[in-house]
Amino acid sequence: MAGPYNYINSLGTKVTTTIKINMCRRGGPMSFCMACETEDQHGCLFREPASSSDHCLYWRENMDGACDGVWAQTSKENPNKIKE
Repeated sequence: MAGPYNYINSLGTKVTTTIKINMCRRGGPMSFCMACETEDQHGCLFREPASSSDHCLYWRENMDGACDGVWAQTSKENPNKIKE
């Protein structure tokens, strides 16, 4: 069984899901990862594994959790996606 994964929706409410969704949300000029914890990033459709940790490759902790995944920001599948 997958999940459960927790994320913050656009209303600022914590939500739980067992299916993968796009957890990248635009917040002004930048996008942010809305997963509640790093483990919850596994529930993102656009997550790609980082080489040195268990967090998403596109997650920027030092930038308040910004997401720099262009595929997530545009909700389009990355044709070169790394398979987990």
